[in-house]
Amino acid sequence: MIIVERTPPEVILKEIDRSTTVDRVVAALRQAMFDGDLAPGEPLREILLSQKLGVARSTAREALRALETDGLVVRTPSRALVVRMLSPEEVEDIFTARHLLEGAAAQAAGSCPEEALAGLRRAFEGYADAASRRDPSLAAMAHVEFHAVMVGLIGSRRLVETERSLMRDLQLVIANIDKSSDDLPHEVEKHRKLTDLFCRRQIVEAREYNDAYLDHAKAFVIRQAAGAAGRVPRSSI
Repeated sequence: MIIVERTPPEVILKEIDRSTTVDRVVAALRQAMFDGDLAPGEPLREILLSQKLGVARSTAREALRALETDGLVVRTPSRALVVRMLSPEEVEDIFTARHLLEGAAAQAAGSCPEEALAGLRRAFEGYADAASRRDPSLAAMAHVEFHAVMVGLIGSRRLVETERSLMRDLQLVIANIDKSSDDLPHEVEKHRKLTDLFCRRQIVEAREYNDAYLDHAKAFVIRQAAGAAGRVPRSSI
């Protein structure tokens, strides 16, 4: 069981804004990616980026490094930085791993403590709330967290981080799918049913439902990734 400690409300109220210029550049670029203004495959040049955002080149460089660490930006063989674009082979590999991890999570739901299932319920409520705000970036991050909490039922922090890494690789394409298809309410309902099956400890049904959900999602993501690969980038930031 993985228990996530929550900060007491009184501590949160005492916090001050310590964000740096780098943090703000990272947030601006992340939002542009999730809004579709920076599409998968688009180049990100630190000189042009610093000029457009009015920041030092070193600040742009540090922001790009942070996004690279998050898996949203990758280096090409020529060392250029571009917005992450998944190949169909990568998508296949990601979903193979997710089938194994989330299948084990469904099995663990049969014997994990009630407080772990309560954590999954809270993670779903967080996802539903984020989705209702119509913010693709916020919803994608909450989506990642839901599946990380699900895998947390197994009781391994390493597996939780593996799931987070897999979901982070998918978050850009997922956010753009939700935005373009306006399918987010349906996704929330699928996750509501999945949560209910887990919380009722219906192991077989939960695993079957999740396997079908992952198969459908994989096919959808592969189509989206293939479409993105055929599009010409609109800008050269």
